[in-house]
Amino acid sequence: MEDICYPGDAGTPENCLELPSVCLPVGTSSMACRGEMAVQFKLEGSGQQQGARSMVHADSTYLLAQVAGFSADDAWWITAFDEVCDYGKFQAYDMQGQPLDPATETPTMNGFVRTNTGTGGTFFHYVSTYNGGSGGASSSLNGLDPDVNDESTELFLSHLRLWAQAGTGPSRVLCTAGLTTLGDAGGYGAGAGCYPYDAGADAGADAGNIVWSTAIFAVGKTINATNSSGLQVIQHPDGGAAVMSDQFDAIVGFGEDAGASAKIMDARLGIYLHALADRISHNVCTDTASMAGPTGAGWTESWTTGKCDQGYHVLFHAWETGVDFSMVPAANQTTVSALSAVHGQLLSFGTARGVSPVAADADALLADMSTALQTPDATARIEALAAVSCKYGVKPFPGAPECATEAATAGDAGADATVGSAPAPTFPTSSSSCSVGFGGRANPNAGAALALLVLAAFGVRRRRSLTDGLDV
Repeated sequence: MEDICYPGDAGTPENCLELPSVCLPVGTSSMACRGEMAVQFKLEGSGQQQGARSMVHADSTYLLAQVAGFSADDAWWITAFDEVCDYGKFQAYDMQGQPLDPATETPTMNGFVRTNTGTGGTFFHYVSTYNGGSGGASSSLNGLDPDVNDESTELFLSHLRLWAQAGTGPSRVLCTAGLTTLGDAGGYGAGAGCYPYDAGADAGADAGNIVWSTAIFAVGKTINATNSSGLQVIQHPDGGAAVMSDQFDAIVGFGEDAGASAKIMDARLGIYLHALADRISHNVCTDTASMAGPTGAGWTESWTTGKCDQGYHVLFHAWETGVDFSMVPAANQTTVSALSAVHGQLLSFGTARGVSPVAADADALLADMSTALQTPDATARIEALAAVSCKYGVKPFPGAPECATEAATAGDAGADATVGSAPAPTFPTSSSSCSVGFGGRANPNAGAALALLVLAAFGVRRRRSLTDGLDV
């Protein structure tokens, strides 16, 4: 989740959330703590606001992509589309709260957004696992180190990875919840088309339904939704027809940019990396999730048995940056696990793309990044990770402090960051004019306490002072 926020129209970065006294020392997860975190999340409005970003999904991915050998431009689009999954459209802000060059913005793709239940966007964040259709969790799951090649367990991740590996073109489809026709290996994540076989002729009339429930949006309550299997929705315009994933390449590449193919490959990779990091981030919930199907009534998924509710969800995200990781319970020490997995996938994809990684000790790199990300103050945390970028001879996140010298190399451990914003990458000007809206909103007649938490999850938020209105 985003940890960097900006107050008002401009200003220096600040933490989106702060652990209140009832949540201290770090590692405390009492009911009182979880309740206060959920309410603070609602009042603070940490997501869906201008400039908000996650230093794990954004700054760290940009650093790791370059270390893996990708150019700064490729690293940017990998990172930007990683963040598309949370915001639908991503634009970065500098240290003064000002947006970067519009040429660095992504097109709008709100079908991937975490709160867009109507498009299946939630599946990119609460990641589906599979256990032969049994409706129970697999005993072989390890959410801190998921096996991205194992379609029999990590169905959605393996599906996304195959789509990303294809790079461009129609050879691999992107399907809602990762559900495909039966593949050669006997699974439902690597088939040639999206499930169901032929809209009902070989399956029941409801075979294309994906009925799911989750406790993430409200403590003690579940939210139920139904999606249709088939191509993933990537844009969901207000009053307009949904745009499906077979149009992904055309929207990303804009058809004319000289680097369109590379940008499409970067975008697919970024979306896959987001789901991978979120699978690890939410492991204490998704390791206990269940998925059943296919049947004549379709598929069912449930994220209700683990620590999935909103209080746990927000608290666990607050432990991912700005705190002493050693005080966090082992199952929730997700940040370094996510960085390690992302780094490994970037190296793998980089090899396939023919790029050469920076000579760096992976353990030392991840240790340096971990130390930087534990910095409590938001501005200092950005500066600390920018200094790590400089130490390893790569560019800091655009808009973050730039390196003190352009002579920094991977072997120059003394390189540091200095005040002043790193320039944004230079790209051809392109634009997207899609107007979007969000589906799957909560029942407006729900009780006040439930509504508070549901509104928090569905982005109905505004910026507030930490002490304004908090009496919990």
